[in-house]
Amino acid sequence: MGKRNTIHKLPEYKGYSAYYYYDDEDKLWVGRIYHSADGEFTDMVAWHDTEEYLMEYLFHEVVDDYISFKKQMEYKYGKPVNRK
Repeated sequence: MGKRNTIHKLPEYKGYSAYYYYDDEDKLWVGRIYHSADGEFTDMVAWHDTEEYLMEYLFHEVVDDYISFKKQMEYKYGKPVNRK
Protein backbone atom coordinates (compact mmCIF):
# COMPACT_ATOMS: atom_id res chain seq x y z
CA MET A 1 0.00 0.00 0.00
CA GLY A 2 1.56 3.26 -1.10
CA LYS A 3 1.50 6.66 0.50
CA ARG A 4 -1.36 7.72 -1.75
CA ASN A 5 -3.56 4.85 -0.57
CA THR A 6 -3.26 5.79 3.09
CA ILE A 7 -5.36 8.02 5.30
CA HIS A 8 -3.09 10.51 7.05
CA LYS A 9 -4.13 11.97 10.41
CA LEU A 10 -3.11 15.54 11.19
CA PRO A 11 -2.16 16.83 14.66
CA GLU A 12 -5.06 18.45 16.54
CA TYR A 13 -5.38 22.20 16.08
CA LYS A 14 -7.56 24.45 18.29
CA GLY A 15 -9.63 21.45 19.36
CA TYR A 16 -10.23 20.14 15.83
CA SER A 17 -8.88 16.96 14.31
CA ALA A 18 -8.55 16.11 10.64
CA TYR A 19 -7.32 13.56 8.17
CA TYR A 20 -6.43 13.67 4.50
CA TYR A 21 -6.03 11.22 1.64
CA TYR A 22 -5.31 11.17 -2.07
CA ASP A 23 -8.31 10.98 -4.41
CA ASP A 24 -7.13 9.12 -7.52
CA GLU A 25 -10.19 10.11 -9.52
CA ASP A 26 -9.81 13.86 -8.97
CA LYS A 27 -6.01 13.75 -8.65
CA LEU A 28 -6.16 15.85 -5.47
CA TRP A 29 -5.24 15.58 -1.83
CA VAL A 30 -8.48 15.92 0.15
CA GLY A 31 -8.76 16.85 3.83
CA ARG A 32 -11.72 16.59 6.19
CA ILE A 33 -12.28 17.86 9.72
CA TYR A 34 -14.01 15.71 12.30
CA HIS A 35 -15.04 16.33 15.91
CA SER A 36 -12.21 14.96 18.05
CA ALA A 37 -14.37 13.97 21.04
CA ASP A 38 -16.41 11.31 19.25
CA GLY A 39 -14.76 10.91 15.85
CA GLU A 40 -17.88 12.12 14.07
CA PHE A 41 -18.37 14.96 11.62
CA THR A 42 -20.11 18.00 13.08
CA ASP A 43 -20.33 19.94 9.82
CA MET A 44 -18.97 19.29 6.37
CA VAL A 45 -15.63 21.07 6.50
CA ALA A 46 -13.19 19.97 3.83
CA TRP A 47 -10.39 21.30 1.66
CA HIS A 48 -8.17 20.08 -1.16
CA ASP A 49 -4.98 20.83 -3.02
CA THR A 50 -2.66 19.26 -5.57
CA GLU A 51 0.32 19.42 -3.17
CA GLU A 52 0.50 17.16 -0.13
CA TYR A 53 2.96 19.36 1.76
CA LEU A 54 0.26 22.07 2.07
CA MET A 55 -2.34 19.90 3.80
CA GLU A 56 -1.44 20.76 7.41
CA TYR A 57 -1.09 24.48 6.64
CA LEU A 58 -4.45 24.46 4.85
CA PHE A 59 -6.04 22.58 7.77
CA HIS A 60 -4.99 25.43 10.09
CA GLU A 61 -6.36 28.01 7.65
CA VAL A 62 -9.67 26.17 7.33
CA VAL A 63 -10.05 25.84 11.11
CA ASP A 64 -9.34 29.54 11.63
CA ASP A 65 -11.89 30.45 8.94
CA TYR A 66 -14.46 28.03 10.38
CA ILE A 67 -14.07 29.46 13.90
CA SER A 68 -14.47 32.98 12.50
CA PHE A 69 -17.57 31.92 10.55
CA LYS A 70 -19.15 30.36 13.64
CA LYS A 71 -18.52 33.55 15.64
CA GLN A 72 -20.11 35.66 12.90
CA MET A 73 -23.19 33.43 12.82
CA GLU A 74 -23.44 33.50 16.61
CA TYR A 75 -23.26 37.31 16.56
CA LYS A 76 -25.79 37.56 13.73
CA TYR A 77 -28.33 35.10 15.14
CA GLY A 78 -27.62 35.53 18.84
CA LYS A 79 -27.09 31.89 19.68
CA PRO A 80 -24.24 29.40 19.60
CA VAL A 81 -23.73 27.45 16.40
CA ASN A 82 -23.39 23.66 16.52
CA ARG A 83 -22.97 23.27 20.24
CA LYS A 84 -24.52 20.37 22.11
